[in-house]
Amino acid sequence: MCCGDYGQFFCTIAFYGPFFDISGILLPAKIGFIDAANKVNLTATVTTVILIISVFAGIIFGALSILGMKNVK
Repeated sequence: MCCGDYGQFFCTIAFYGPFFDISGILLPAKIGFIDAANKVNLTATVTTVILIISVFAGIIFGALSILGMKNVK
């Protein structure tokens, strides 16, 4: 397995992991516990922030993957 393969794996985990795991299952329950009246608005806001962070994580890990491939050759 080349370094690029590892970078692609970690990029996928960094992109999809936080968004689908946390926002889909744990986030609505925690927000409902903290502020039940504004649960929908806060869930939408936090999910948007998590999505933006995961997009930048994908770009960063993709760039690191390319740098890793250049060092292997």
